[in-house]
Amino acid sequence: MIRLLFILCITIYSFSQQQITVVFNSNNTKLAKFELTYIREILDIYTKEYDKNVKIKYQGIKDFKSNYTTLEAGKKNETLVINNVTITDERKKQYDFSIPYIYNKYALLSRKDYFFRDSDTKKKVGFQTGGMSEQLSKELPGEFPSERIGYSSMSMAVKALDKREIEMIFNDYIGSWIYDLKVIRVFKPNLSNEFGIMYQKGSKLKAPIDAIMEKYHKSDKFKKLINKHFGEYAKTFFKL
Repeated sequence: MIRLLFILCITIYSFSQQQITVVFNSNNTKLAKFELTYIREILDIYTKEYDKNVKIKYQGIKDFKSNYTTLEAGKKNETLVINNVTITDERKKQYDFSIPYIYNKYALLSRKDYFFRDSDTKKKVGFQTGGMSEQLSKELPGEFPSERIGYSSMSMAVKALDKREIEMIFNDYIGSWIYDLKVIRVFKPNLSNEFGIMYQKGSKLKAPIDAIMEKYHKSDKFKKLINKHFGEYAKTFFKL
C-alpha cells in the first residue's frame, strides 16, 4: 500500500510539473547572449513567485522563420520565443507579445570602409528572410537603385557582406552593435521597432511574465545587465 501511494504521488507530481520551453537564437551573437541572460533572470523570478517546480528547457534555432514553426509546435502555455522578434499589428493578430524589452530602429548597415554614393548603379542589399526586414526592404528601390538578396539569417548576410557579395544589409539598427557594422542611414526614423517575447495566442505565460518584466525593468539589476552587455549603446536601445 505504501509503495502504491508513493508511485501515485510521483505520478501526480509528474503531471503537475510545468515545463517552459524557451526558443532562442543559437547563432551565439551578442544579442542572443543578452536575450538568454535576460530571460533567465525573468524566469528565475517566475519560478520563485509562481511555480517553484517549473522546469526550463532551452531550444536553439538557426533561422528566423523557425521562430514561428517552433512556437506553433510547442504547447500554448509552456512555450515562448525570445529572438529579436519585432512587435507588429499584423503579428499580433496571430500571436501574443510581451511588453517591449528592446527599442530599436531599421537601418542600412555596411562595412566600416564602405561609403554610400548616389548613382544609377544598382546596389546589392542583403536582408534576413521571414522578418520585417524582408517586407520593408521592398521599399528600398524607391529610395535608390537596388537589388534585394535574401538570407535565412543575419549571420549569413554578414558573411556575404564580408566577401563583398553585397554592399549593404537592411536590418535592425541593433545589428550595428551585434556585428560591429557601420550605420549608413536610418530607415524611416519615426518607425518604431520594438522587440518582445512571443507566445501563442491566449498563452497563460504572458500576464505573469509581463508583470515581472515591468518590475524588473525598474531595478538596478536590469540597469547593470544592459550596461554590461551594451555599454554606450544602452541608452540607444532601452528606456532608462
